[in-house]
Amino acid sequence: MAIRISRNDKGNCINFYGSSNPTHWNACLSGQVDPQNNQLVNVVNDITTSQAGTTQYEFFNLPYTEFLDEEGQAFNNAQEVADYITLKGNVTVGTGVTYKGIWNPDTNTPDITTDVALFSTGDFYKVTTVGTHDLGSGDVDFVNGDEVIFDGTNWERKPFAGALIEYDSTSVLLNNNPSVYADGSQGLEEPNGSEQGWYFKNDTS
Repeated sequence: MAIRISRNDKGNCINFYGSSNPTHWNACLSGQVDPQNNQLVNVVNDITTSQAGTTQYEFFNLPYTEFLDEEGQAFNNAQEVADYITLKGNVTVGTGVTYKGIWNPDTNTPDITTDVALFSTGDFYKVTTVGTHDLGSGDVDFVNGDEVIFDGTNWERKPFAGALIEYDSTSVLLNNNPSVYADGSQGLEEPNGSEQGWYFKNDTS
């Protein structure tokens, strides 16, 4: 079964299309060549990995030959797949942008405003907590899902357009089709009442 990797029209979600319904991920994902077998690809959830302190996988040990790009073309090796997933799996992908991780606006962790010379144009962080921080022109309110992007001189808030994402140490799958299964087990709950999508929680860790 081939798995086609693409992004939605709005550019805020990576899609994995298989033989049935696609899975839609509104998160920051990156690809990884498996360190034990260079023919296999792992898909890492960068958000939950940063929070948990250990690598959190969404897909693990998939042969690179199972993947296709958004045009339906095959990849030559696992590294090509991993790089493509990293490119498409970042919700603010584009030329000249670099995902730096998670930023807490209340605590300014990591510190992004004391020495802006440490950053390059296009560097950006995801915000996963509600908070307030002064980016240079007064306090700015942030919500879960926002981003802060460095324009070369100043940090700017990019508001998140969509339902809030709730993160914890449990990997979650956002999908708008309730028939989708997570890790072979049907979703146990839809905890946030989202009208535009379902958050499935696995019944095993």
